[in-house]
Amino acid sequence: MAIFKSILFNDPSKNVSVKEEPLYIKDLHLDSVLNQILSTSDNNDLRPFYYTILQDEEAIYYRQHIMQDLENPELFGLVKQYSQKIKVIIKEIHDSQKFHYAYQRERSFLEIASVYCVTIRKFAFKLSNINLHSKGFLSLRTYIIQYQNSDNFINLCTEIQNLKEQLTKLSYKLSINGLSVKVLSIIKKEDDYVKKIESTFACLKYGQSRGHIPQIEVDDSMNHIDELILKGVASLYPQIFESLKDFMIIRNNTYVNICPYYHKILF
Repeated sequence: MAIFKSILFNDPSKNVSVKEEPLYIKDLHLDSVLNQILSTSDNNDLRPFYYTILQDEEAIYYRQHIMQDLENPELFGLVKQYSQKIKVIIKEIHDSQKFHYAYQRERSFLEIASVYCVTIRKFAFKLSNINLHSKGFLSLRTYIIQYQNSDNFINLCTEIQNLKEQLTKLSYKLSINGLSVKVLSIIKKEDDYVKKIESTFACLKYGQSRGHIPQIEVDDSMNHIDELILKGVASLYPQIFESLKDFMIIRNNTYVNICPYYHKILF
């Protein structure tokens, strides 16, 4: 698989990232310009890229050719869309780690990983159909395409699909007696109560009612009751839930293959 160094630097080893704002930034009143540029972004991680000076002529040409490629509206739009998608993925991963319940963290991570795979595939497909000239974008395209065709990425997508299919096939019933709730397995085929309920309330469909239909907000958060029910479901299907847990543990750093380049592309 091709090695992709950087979309901004032809030789990253020659360009040491500068964390502190250089004195000349304020001397030349460039700080106000920089603040204005970053005012639409909530990510200050881009600042070091503005502080870092290109060290040789080849590095300058490398950057200029990339900027020339970005004059293509199709490429510019694709890169902007991709960087925003990756930004959302990273944020959702961080947010999901704050969930109180383990099952919620694990299921959320599975869905985020699914979105990640779709994002990579779309980016690789669209990038392969754009006419590129710069070494930077040509190298990035080669890397992305080879990455999506790699065994690691294909296995990731297959694993996600299999887990999601297994989760959708789970079946169980709840036995409620006062404050007691039990999760039971379904031994024999039972009546489809969903269809019965839909049939009973068919007369209340929106098209047959002239009254005001209130908007109902769906809350997909979890509480301790949901957690206890899921523990009961997990006891019925331990292998599936163990696979879901292992998936989050093993695949938690999968997105780092692409995400490190997101900040540089965003810049």
